[in-house]
Amino acid sequence: MRKRQTLAAVAALGLIAAACDDGSGDEDAGIDATVEMDTGVEMDTGVEMDTGVDEDSGVDGGPPPSFQIRLVHNLPGLAGTTAAPGSAHLCLWVATGGTAIAATKQFLTEATGPIPFRGVSSYVTFPVVAPADYLVAVYEPDAVMAEGCPDDPADAAAPEAALLATISPDSVPADSISSAILTGFPTGSFGAADGALPDLCTPPTYDMTCPEDVAGELLVVADAQTEPAADMALLRVSHQVANAFPVPFNVCYEASLAPNTSGPPGSCVDTSPGDTPEALAEGVGYETTTDYVERMPILPTNPLGGFGGAIYLVPAPTGTEGCPEFSTLPPAQQACLPILEAFPSPPPSDNIQPKLEAGHRTTLFINGVLALSGSDAMVFGPQMFMWQDNFVAE
Repeated sequence: MRKRQTLAAVAALGLIAAACDDGSGDEDAGIDATVEMDTGVEMDTGVEMDTGVDEDSGVDGGPPPSFQIRLVHNLPGLAGTTAAPGSAHLCLWVATGGTAIAATKQFLTEATGPIPFRGVSSYVTFPVVAPADYLVAVYEPDAVMAEGCPDDPADAAAPEAALLATISPDSVPADSISSAILTGFPTGSFGAADGALPDLCTPPTYDMTCPEDVAGELLVVADAQTEPAADMALLRVSHQVANAFPVPFNVCYEASLAPNTSGPPGSCVDTSPGDTPEALAEGVGYETTTDYVERMPILPTNPLGGFGGAIYLVPAPTGTEGCPEFSTLPPAQQACLPILEAFPSPPPSDNIQPKLEAGHRTTLFINGVLALSGSDAMVFGPQMFMWQDNFVAE
């Protein structure tokens, strides 16, 4: 996997860590804005499944009903591999009564290698097998690289899964297009004891231990199938920073912001203080993926310079509305995602976008972990990036 540090592709969310100070004045300094990330792994999408479940296409001689789904890997804390820290292998089975059908197992990432943390796969087409479920397991790469997926992930001899989740047929009906988002914390991660959640919600983030709400899980969300109107774009926000719980944030855009060339990646300067910011989304909580909103494109405001404008986040406790000016935020909160005409170097995937163009459907992903330091912060620190949704399964 190629790794790049791309100024406009990622921005650290130090603003949340600072805003979630416990009141003592101590601020988390363990978030590195120059995190290297692997994204956009292309998974093998030509999966053929023998489900062992009778299928009725409803059309004589036609193909069985199917749906499209992709995997978004936002589950932090896995060891991964040396080349792709935090990465994971994925296995899938059809299950009846909660029991996996051995003949249906699929090692989804065997050919491509493990999907990296922050990776977004291509869409995969699967047949509808209702009333059966799909069972998905997330494994550390070394757990299945030698032997492959087990016949039954619940067997005592099977390797331990970092996450085992069920996708019900109701959440993936025929002809639907969805994203399956891995989120939360796996137990035993970040120094926690086996079976326990990491203690990453204590000061300076929050004066509490992580609640069960941040245990690892898989969220299936529907992806819009509509096209934006002429000269318009579709934008939504997916917030998967587990230890930002329970404070939501507002997503803001200010047209006069520009990349701070003398600062770290993910920093901006305000070239015209006093301009009114725009709220792109408000009160976005953890585990939330907002609906797509149709809006005008977000393009560079300095076309000759190829830059201008940026997206930033503002913590919004107790339902705070609106967006304060970027220049009025404390310095530790002035992290941003600059809008550029083109990236200074190619991002890890063509789907990562430097701007929101007309005709595009885009998800603004916010993920990672607050209050980390050292190598953990380099791999799993908070970031945001814009991903162009592509609904074509290969």
